Amino acid sequence: MPIAERIAILLGFFAAVVFVISARRMWRRIKQRKRESWYISEGHVESATVTGVTSENVQCEISYSYAVAGEPYGGCFRLNCSDEQGAWDILRPFDGKKIQVLFDPRDPTKSAVVEFDNLEVDGGRYIL
Repeated sequence: MPIAERIAILLGFFAAVVFVISARRMWRRIKQRKRESWYISEGHVESATVTGVTSENVQCEISYSYAVAGEPYGGCFRLNCSDEQGAWDILRPFDGKKIQVLFDPRDPTKSAVVEFDNLEVDGGRYIL
């Protein structure tokens, strides 16, 4: 394969990676701006558990509940970790915790938890 083709392929790959990263950041900003008009309700973490273990990653789920005008609602947040012990280390502090839930006043079934929006996993630790 000529060197020019290799360079073109590498540049195309690099452009695709940059596009994916930029699109992901833009999507997060769009979601955050949309949520600026959402209301806040006190919520409660109902469970924080490991839901699946594969050879490549560990899947975790944090389920929460909240109420709007006396009506109960719920949601969940899912994340992947690299190992099971790291997953449990991440989940343990959330179990039973009171949280602030953002919800869409037009559709209270749509919700988000600020702590979870900013959650990043780094080597089995969570970063808020």
